[in-house]
Amino acid sequence: NPKSDGYLPSDEDIIRWPEQNAKGALRVVSFGFEINQKKLEIKLVDLSGENDTIENRGWVKYLSKHTRIFFVVDLSTYDQVDDKHTNNALCMQLQNFEKVCRDPVLHGIPISVLFNKDDLFKEKIRVVPLSVCFPDVEE
Repeated sequence: NPKSDGYLPSDEDIIRWPEQNAKGALRVVSFGFEINQKKLEIKLVDLSGENDTIENRGWVKYLSKHTRIFFVVDLSTYDQVDDKHTNNALCMQLQNFEKVCRDPVLHGIPISVLFNKDDLFKEKIRVVPLSVCFPDVEE
């Protein structure tokens, strides 16, 4: 049971975790493990890519001196619009990344960018030009 003390997620729980999160909901999962007799704790905070969640900064309280931010970009969204049907989804992710990078509270915290769904991106790019998202890109 994920809500019980001592719960240790399986590999499948970790892999599927973002799929179970509702858009705009802040979800925190903590788990620990041991490597070379050293105990490590990981706390995952999923912002689900929502502007409101990034703007309201409720997730900042989870930062600590041992924090690293992993910003995940879904490459396959370059030809999609956001939920309000007004902005390109990939451009919105890049704008959110810029907000995180410029946030003074986060100054000095290492940020790693992870690009996922590259398999879908590789399939789409064959039929949908990148200029859909970046008009200045020549095909």
